[in-house]
Amino acid sequence: MSKELQVEQLILNEILSEQLKPGEMMQPERQLAIKYDCSRPVVHKAIIRLEDKGVLKIRPRKGIRILDFKVSGRLSLIEDISQQSKEALSRKFNRDMLLFIKDNFKNVLRCFESVQKQPTPILLNKSEDYFDLISDYCRQCGNGVYPMLMNEFRIGILNVAKCCTDSEEVSRMFQAIENSIMQNKLNQAICLVDECFEKIENLWIGGMDV
Repeated sequence: MSKELQVEQLILNEILSEQLKPGEMMQPERQLAIKYDCSRPVVHKAIIRLEDKGVLKIRPRKGIRILDFKVSGRLSLIEDISQQSKEALSRKFNRDMLLFIKDNFKNVLRCFESVQKQPTPILLNKSEDYFDLISDYCRQCGNGVYPMLMNEFRIGILNVAKCCTDSEEVSRMFQAIENSIMQNKLNQAICLVDECFEKIENLWIGGMDV
Protein backbone atom coordinates (compact mmCIF):
# COMPACT_ATOMS: atom_id res chain seq x y z
CA MET A 1 0.00 0.00 0.00
CA SER A 2 1.36 3.43 -0.96
CA LYS A 3 2.13 6.00 1.74
CA GLU A 4 -0.71 8.16 0.41
CA LEU A 5 -3.22 5.34 0.90
CA GLN A 6 -1.80 4.56 4.33
CA VAL A 7 -2.28 8.15 5.45
CA GLU A 8 -5.78 8.21 3.97
CA GLN A 9 -6.66 5.05 5.91
CA LEU A 10 -5.21 6.37 9.16
CA ILE A 11 -7.22 9.58 8.94
CA LEU A 12 -10.36 7.69 7.90
CA ASN A 13 -10.00 5.31 10.84
CA GLU A 14 -9.90 8.26 13.22
CA ILE A 15 -13.03 9.73 11.63
CA LEU A 16 -15.01 6.46 11.62
CA SER A 17 -14.07 5.72 15.22
CA GLU A 18 -15.07 9.30 16.13
CA GLN A 19 -11.63 10.20 17.45
CA LEU A 20 -12.03 13.08 15.01
CA LYS A 21 -15.53 14.45 15.44
CA PRO A 22 -17.82 16.19 12.92
CA GLY A 23 -17.42 19.95 12.95
CA GLU A 24 -13.87 19.89 14.27
CA MET A 25 -10.99 21.34 12.26
CA MET A 26 -8.04 19.12 11.44
CA GLN A 27 -4.47 20.14 12.08
CA PRO A 28 -2.69 22.00 9.25
CA GLU A 29 -1.15 19.78 6.57
CA ARG A 30 2.40 20.48 7.77
CA GLN A 31 1.53 19.19 11.25
CA LEU A 32 -0.26 16.17 9.80
CA ALA A 33 2.87 15.39 7.78
CA ILE A 34 4.86 15.26 11.01
CA LYS A 35 2.17 13.21 12.74
CA TYR A 36 2.04 10.58 9.96
CA ASP A 37 5.78 10.72 9.18
CA CYS A 38 5.39 11.67 5.53
CA SER A 39 5.70 14.63 3.19
CA ARG A 40 3.13 17.40 2.96
CA PRO A 41 2.19 16.51 -0.68
CA VAL A 42 1.35 12.99 0.49
CA VAL A 43 -0.97 14.39 3.17
CA HIS A 44 -2.57 16.75 0.66
CA LYS A 45 -3.34 13.91 -1.79
CA ALA A 46 -4.85 11.83 1.00
CA ILE A 47 -7.04 14.74 2.09
CA ILE A 48 -8.23 15.33 -1.48
CA ARG A 49 -9.28 11.67 -1.70
CA LEU A 50 -11.14 11.92 1.60
CA GLU A 51 -12.90 15.09 0.47
CA ASP A 52 -14.11 13.18 -2.60
CA LYS A 53 -15.56 10.56 -0.23
CA GLY A 54 -17.48 13.20 1.70
CA VAL A 55 -15.72 12.99 5.07
CA LEU A 56 -13.66 16.19 4.89
CA LYS A 57 -14.19 19.68 3.49
CA ILE A 58 -11.23 21.83 2.45
CA ARG A 59 -11.96 25.50 3.16
CA PRO A 60 -9.38 27.74 1.46
CA ARG A 61 -7.47 29.89 3.96
CA LYS A 62 -9.58 28.45 6.78
CA GLY A 63 -8.48 24.85 7.10
CA ILE A 64 -9.89 21.33 6.81
CA ARG A 65 -13.25 20.68 8.43
CA ILE A 66 -14.42 17.19 9.44
CA LEU A 67 -17.87 16.30 8.11
CA ASP A 68 -20.47 13.90 9.47
CA PHE A 69 -19.92 10.97 7.09
CA LYS A 70 -23.41 9.63 7.88
CA VAL A 71 -24.81 12.81 6.32
CA SER A 72 -22.32 13.68 3.59
CA GLY A 73 -20.52 10.37 2.92
CA ARG A 74 -20.48 9.02 -0.64
CA LEU A 75 -21.07 5.43 -1.72
CA SER A 76 -17.32 5.07 -2.31
CA LEU A 77 -17.01 4.99 1.50
CA ILE A 78 -18.85 1.67 1.77
CA GLU A 79 -15.87 -0.43 0.74
CA ASP A 80 -13.62 1.36 3.23
CA ILE A 81 -16.15 0.96 6.03
CA SER A 82 -16.81 -2.71 5.32
CA GLN A 83 -13.09 -3.51 5.45
CA GLN A 84 -12.84 -2.24 9.00
CA SER A 85 -13.25 -4.78 11.78
CA LYS A 86 -16.43 -4.22 13.71
CA GLU A 87 -14.39 -3.62 16.85
CA ALA A 88 -12.74 -0.61 15.17
CA LEU A 89 -16.10 1.02 14.48
CA SER A 90 -18.56 2.37 16.99
CA ARG A 91 -21.40 0.06 17.96
CA LYS A 92 -23.77 2.85 17.02
CA PHE A 93 -22.55 2.87 13.43
CA ASN A 94 -22.81 -0.92 13.16
CA ARG A 95 -26.35 -0.75 14.48
CA ASP A 96 -27.26 2.11 12.12
CA MET A 97 -26.06 0.09 9.13
CA LEU A 98 -27.99 -2.96 10.29
CA LEU A 99 -31.17 -0.90 10.75
CA PHE A 100 -30.71 0.59 7.27
CA ILE A 101 -30.52 -2.89 5.73
CA LYS A 102 -33.50 -4.08 7.78
CA ASP A 103 -35.73 -1.12 6.90
CA ASN A 104 -35.00 -1.43 3.20
CA PHE A 105 -35.59 -5.19 3.30
CA LYS A 106 -38.99 -4.51 4.86
CA ASN A 107 -39.73 -1.98 2.11
CA VAL A 108 -38.83 -4.61 -0.48
CA LEU A 109 -41.28 -7.08 1.08
CA ARG A 110 -44.07 -4.48 1.01
CA CYS A 111 -43.65 -4.34 -2.78
CA PHE A 112 -45.06 -7.87 -3.00
CA GLU A 113 -48.52 -6.53 -2.24
CA SER A 114 -48.70 -5.91 -5.99
CA VAL A 115 -46.04 -8.30 -7.34
CA GLN A 116 -46.25 -12.08 -7.16
CA LYS A 117 -43.13 -13.58 -5.59
CA GLN A 118 -41.80 -16.59 -7.48
CA PRO A 119 -40.76 -19.55 -5.33
CA THR A 120 -36.97 -19.70 -5.12
CA PRO A 121 -36.07 -21.71 -2.01
CA ILE A 122 -32.56 -21.05 -0.72
CA LEU A 123 -30.70 -23.17 1.82
CA LEU A 124 -29.03 -20.80 4.26
CA ASN A 125 -25.78 -22.63 4.87
CA LYS A 126 -23.25 -19.83 4.32
CA SER A 127 -23.13 -16.05 4.42
CA GLU A 128 -23.49 -15.68 0.64
CA ASP A 129 -26.85 -17.45 0.88
CA TYR A 130 -28.27 -14.67 3.06
CA PHE A 131 -27.18 -12.07 0.54
CA ASP A 132 -28.62 -14.17 -2.31
CA LEU A 133 -31.94 -14.40 -0.48
CA ILE A 134 -32.23 -10.62 -0.02
CA SER A 135 -30.99 -9.96 -3.57
CA ASP A 136 -33.54 -12.36 -5.00
CA TYR A 137 -36.34 -10.48 -3.29
CA CYS A 138 -34.93 -7.16 -4.48
CA ARG A 139 -34.81 -8.32 -8.11
CA GLN A 140 -38.40 -9.55 -8.02
CA CYS A 141 -39.99 -6.69 -6.10
CA GLY A 142 -40.53 -4.50 -9.17
CA ASN A 143 -38.47 -1.55 -7.93
CA GLY A 144 -35.19 -1.22 -9.85
CA VAL A 145 -33.52 0.84 -7.12
CA TYR A 146 -33.46 -1.84 -4.41
CA PRO A 147 -31.22 -4.37 -6.20
CA MET A 148 -28.59 -1.68 -6.79
CA LEU A 149 -28.93 -0.40 -3.23
CA MET A 150 -28.40 -3.85 -1.76
CA ASN A 151 -25.48 -4.47 -4.11
CA GLU A 152 -23.81 -1.42 -2.59
CA PHE A 153 -24.29 -2.99 0.84
CA ARG A 154 -23.22 -6.48 -0.25
CA ILE A 155 -20.10 -6.63 1.93
CA GLY A 156 -21.97 -5.27 4.93
CA ILE A 157 -24.70 -7.90 4.53
CA LEU A 158 -22.11 -10.65 4.21
CA ASN A 159 -20.28 -9.44 7.32
CA VAL A 160 -23.52 -9.56 9.27
CA ALA A 161 -24.41 -12.97 7.86
CA LYS A 162 -21.09 -14.48 8.94
CA CYS A 163 -22.29 -14.13 12.51
CA CYS A 164 -25.60 -15.82 11.67
CA THR A 165 -24.60 -18.90 9.71
CA ASP A 166 -24.10 -20.92 12.89
CA SER A 167 -27.44 -19.85 14.31
CA GLU A 168 -30.22 -22.32 13.55
CA GLU A 169 -32.68 -19.84 15.05
CA VAL A 170 -31.78 -17.12 12.50
CA SER A 171 -31.98 -19.61 9.63
CA ARG A 172 -35.43 -20.71 10.78
CA MET A 173 -36.53 -17.06 10.96
CA PHE A 174 -35.42 -16.36 7.39
CA GLN A 175 -37.21 -19.50 6.20
CA ALA A 176 -40.34 -18.38 8.07
CA ILE A 177 -40.15 -14.97 6.37
CA GLU A 178 -40.02 -16.62 2.96
CA ASN A 179 -42.85 -19.00 3.82
CA SER A 180 -45.02 -16.08 4.95
CA ILE A 181 -44.37 -14.26 1.67
CA MET A 182 -45.24 -17.35 -0.36
CA GLN A 183 -48.50 -17.62 1.63
CA ASN A 184 -49.20 -13.92 0.96
CA LYS A 185 -48.99 -13.09 4.68
CA LEU A 186 -47.01 -9.87 4.21
CA ASN A 187 -47.73 -8.29 7.58
CA GLN A 188 -46.61 -11.45 9.30
CA ALA A 189 -43.43 -11.51 7.20
CA ILE A 190 -42.60 -7.89 8.09
CA CYS A 191 -43.09 -8.60 11.81
CA LEU A 192 -40.76 -11.58 11.46
CA VAL A 193 -38.13 -9.30 9.89
CA ASP A 194 -38.14 -7.18 13.06
CA GLU A 195 -37.71 -10.28 15.24
CA CYS A 196 -35.04 -11.72 12.97
CA PHE A 197 -32.92 -8.58 12.85
CA GLU A 198 -33.19 -8.15 16.62
CA LYS A 199 -31.64 -11.60 16.93
CA ILE A 200 -28.97 -10.70 14.36
CA GLU A 201 -28.17 -7.52 16.29
CA ASN A 202 -27.63 -9.51 19.47
CA LEU A 203 -25.40 -12.01 17.67
CA TRP A 204 -23.36 -9.49 15.71
CA ILE A 205 -23.18 -6.41 17.91
CA GLY A 206 -24.24 -7.72 21.29
CA GLY A 207 -27.45 -5.74 21.59
CA MET A 208 -28.13 -2.04 21.98
CA ASP A 209 -26.05 0.31 24.04
CA VAL A 210 -27.83 1.31 27.24
